[in-house]
Amino acid sequence: MKIVVKAMGMADKVLGGKDGLVLTLEEPLTIKEILSTKLGVDPGAVMAVLVNGHYQKRDYVPREGDEIVLVPPLGGG
Repeated sequence: MKIVVKAMGMADKVLGGKDGLVLTLEEPLTIKEILSTKLGVDPGAVMAVLVNGHYQKRDYVPREGDEIVLVPPLGGG
């Protein structure tokens, strides 16, 4: 199964500065598992996750062709 992972703002560091990353999953994984095992990211470091433009919880299991967007914590000053 293939999914696309993108990141907004500072979260693009997760993807090595790439616009998007196509992941091939051999088995169904939750977003939390994808973050920790496939991307090496602490799931708590991502403020929100959008799947196909809709907010999803980290226990969501993506489907073929889903586009996942990682939203970093908001900052400012």
